[in-house]
Amino acid sequence: MKNNLIRFIIIILVMFIVSTCSTDEEIAVSTDADESTTCATSSGSGPTVGNYTLQEALYVSQCISSSIITMEFKNNSSVIMTFDSYSDSTCAGSVSSNSLLCFDPLTVTSTTSTKDTYDVEAANNIGESITGYYAYGVSAENNTYILHFNIAPESNSVFWLTWADSKSKSDSNSLYIAKLTKK
Repeated sequence: MKNNLIRFIIIILVMFIVSTCSTDEEIAVSTDADESTTCATSSGSGPTVGNYTLQEALYVSQCISSSIITMEFKNNSSVIMTFDSYSDSTCAGSVSSNSLLCFDPLTVTSTTSTKDTYDVEAANNIGESITGYYAYGVSAENNTYILHFNIAPESNSVFWLTWADSKSKSDSNSLYIAKLTKK
């Protein structure tokens, strides 16, 4: 029952984030792969988060409630974020919907936040407690839309992520819900 509740909350959170992109404002959300070409070009390493410099690379999450999240760091201050929804709970089938956002600039701060991780393999889905850093990304297409993140790196190639449409919501999220690994 608790696992289903957590999955339901995650699905609602992902749907809320995607739906916030379709408010009265015109937000940079696309299902077109060519949209990524409007984001910044590659020019070195990814952002520095705490003691780790993430690589200029594609990071992919585990399957979370029929969704996979990817983040492709283009340089130290821009990222392409994709939300892929699948028709099955294992994310093994084909993508049923896709949203793509480009954030340029992406700013990582020194403000920290300690949260538990959402571990899909743990019995109660609650993993270890880790400390991450507050970051925010400004839409490259509409510089009035800002997405707020907490990023907790385990290494240069693995990090945990939570996000929301406001800093207060990002801070109040009780879990790092997505673990992304460099591909």
